[in-house]
Amino acid sequence: MFICTIFNHQIQNTTTVKKAFLFLSISLLLASCSSEIKNDLFTLNLKDSVKSTTSKTYTTIEKFGKLEPDHLMTMVSSSFLLSGNISTDIYLSYKWKSHEVSFGWKNTYNYDENNLLSDYNLYNENGKLISKSISKHDNKGNEIEYNDYNPDGSLLAGAKNKYDSKGRLTENTLSDKDGNITYSTKTTYNSLNQEIKKTTVRHSTETSSSYTDTSTYQYNKNGDNSGSQSTNDYSNHNTYTYDENGNWTTRISTDNRSKKTITIRTIEYYQE
Repeated sequence: MFICTIFNHQIQNTTTVKKAFLFLSISLLLASCSSEIKNDLFTLNLKDSVKSTTSKTYTTIEKFGKLEPDHLMTMVSSSFLLSGNISTDIYLSYKWKSHEVSFGWKNTYNYDENNLLSDYNLYNENGKLISKSISKHDNKGNEIEYNDYNPDGSLLAGAKNKYDSKGRLTENTLSDKDGNITYSTKTTYNSLNQEIKKTTVRHSTETSSSYTDTSTYQYNKNGDNSGSQSTNDYSNHNTYTYDENGNWTTRISTDNRSKKTITIRTIEYYQE
């Protein structure tokens, strides 16, 4: 399972475990998924031999006519293997106007001899195991199913994926331990294999009701997400600055609710 599936998996799995993790709605992943994908760096539109990334997102304040970072909101750190696949990622959310962590998590990923994700472990901010996920793949290397387990080994949730003829993830369905569908998503792509539309349906097993949201995405010439709009009346626009390798290091996001954030990303590269 490459990053496109990994983060979709995280969004839904962590929602089952702790709804606060819906922050991953994602801006973390608006990348492409195709049969040409060789590793997670490609999927995340990261160029060259990236070893790690650390992204810190801040509220903003204007000083002397210039927008500057103010209060630290979140930190996301990812480490990559030489193969280009992710090995660990860490998310921390901070208390308002404080550097104290309010909550967070860490994922560690394991791969088989074919560089396909075999399983990963999810830990909370105190290092306690929350869940373990085990993946199944078809003969094309597509992750077609994964199951999430509690620390005691009991089933927590399960999911199934469908792909198109180009190997792009088009449908994902998440079910609870009893087999009741809780989330389902459908994704469409453009000719560049970039995700341009995602429809998510959240199902309530308690009320037998559902909620549907559709988001559309746009990209700049560098292949990074330049904006999105959803049917829940939310939209945003992103602008970037880049390093010499063509990877963004600063992102300014502005939404239709007059909220602006700055994300500063530090990138470490493997040395040749």
